[in-house]
Amino acid sequence: MDLSIPFAISASGLQAQRLRMNVISSNLANMQSTHTAEGGLYRRKEVIFTAAPVQGLLFGGVLNQAANRL
Repeated sequence: MDLSIPFAISASGLQAQRLRMNVISSNLANMQSTHTAEGGLYRRKEVIFTAAPVQGLLFGGVLNQAANRL
């Protein structure tokens, strides 16, 4: 069984959560800011996640491939 696919899925989840934490810390650091460098109002940043296929396959296809290898 090839373990690279489950590790890739886990790694992408960890990367997503790291991005979320970086955005939260940026928002906290700029909590007292009223203007951006361009002079506009500071707005908090938000992270929006969307699903993405792994190596061109949907998650169900990845699971089927892994099940067929057993």
